[in-house]
Amino acid sequence: AGGGKRKPLEFVQLNVSGLPCQVIGEASVVAAYLGMVKDESNKVKKPQECWMRFPDGTVKKLLRSRLLPLPTQLPRLNDWAVVVDLHGELERYNGFRGLCGLNAGQDAFWVLFEPNAGGNKSPKPPLEMIPRKNLVALPTSPHGALETQWEAKLRALPSIGHLVDDPGQPGQLEALKDKDDEENEDEEAFTEEEGEEERPEVGDLVTLLPDNKQMGILKALEGTRAEVKLLPSMAPDSLFAPRVDGCALSLLTKSTQEEAEEVALCNICDEANPEEELLICDNFCKSCASTIHIKCLDPPLQKVPEGDWFCPVCLPREKRKAKAKAEPKSKAEAKMKAKAKAKVKPAAKAKTKAKAVKASIAKLGKA
Repeated sequence: AGGGKRKPLEFVQLNVSGLPCQVIGEASVVAAYLGMVKDESNKVKKPQECWMRFPDGTVKKLLRSRLLPLPTQLPRLNDWAVVVDLHGELERYNGFRGLCGLNAGQDAFWVLFEPNAGGNKSPKPPLEMIPRKNLVALPTSPHGALETQWEAKLRALPSIGHLVDDPGQPGQLEALKDKDDEENEDEEAFTEEEGEEERPEVGDLVTLLPDNKQMGILKALEGTRAEVKLLPSMAPDSLFAPRVDGCALSLLTKSTQEEAEEVALCNICDEANPEEELLICDNFCKSCASTIHIKCLDPPLQKVPEGDWFCPVCLPREKRKAKAKAEPKSKAEAKMKAKAKAKVKPAAKAKTKAKAVKASIAKLGKA
């Protein structure tokens, strides 16, 4: 923006979804950043943790201090590249790598992904057209060179001089070791707490990573794979009917209706405030995920309605339920009236017969 030069990704803060990072302490492990781990109030947890996608597709939490963003470059034809900062329908490919194939115009590549990319269930690898600006490649050595351009730059840096013996160095090293031990203990304690996180079971309300906005009901579990009935909402890109999707169990977080209501955002403006004007459907977390401000409705409302409120997703179904309940009641009332009439008729016949008998007796008396 403003004609300025774009800042290289290796020098920016870790806030680009899909950015490849080196996992410190594991030299051969490269994972893709997906987002910060947040608590129920949507605040970043401390110590800071990140959701990371590994090459096999699994998503795990890692301490931010263990991640080193890697230098990247624009991909070329036949390069392996990682997808970054995609939004919308193709967002599920962030952090997955693919092979840049045919050019799709000047600004995009046809990218052939590995079979497990983006939640793909088919054995056939997915093929998608990805904009060049959303693809990054790790630097490789030029043809015939023994080092990458980044290694060459590092070697060209001025020398820091020769190391000399320092009498105070052993004490400094011991202090650093004690500090590292304390940090490792904190990390181990946090990992133990993380391991105690409750695993969702069939029938539980769950939210889906990376942003925990999409909600659903867990319908089936098979190993590390899960089937979730996604709950529709009033969001523009949401379907008006539940659908079942398959995903990795590691992408699911168990939730409750109370927790979901506490962090609920408007489906339209994606904000909570003003909370006193935020409508929550009476079927929230059961058959929908609809929450909306009265001003975001079309047409908008002037005040919060009294009594039950059902969103446009649920209203037709609720009307059908009310009609179905009313019909048996009407039939029952009609049946009761018919029985009452049936009881009246025999009584009337008996009364008429009694009159006839009295008339006959009177005639005999006169005779």
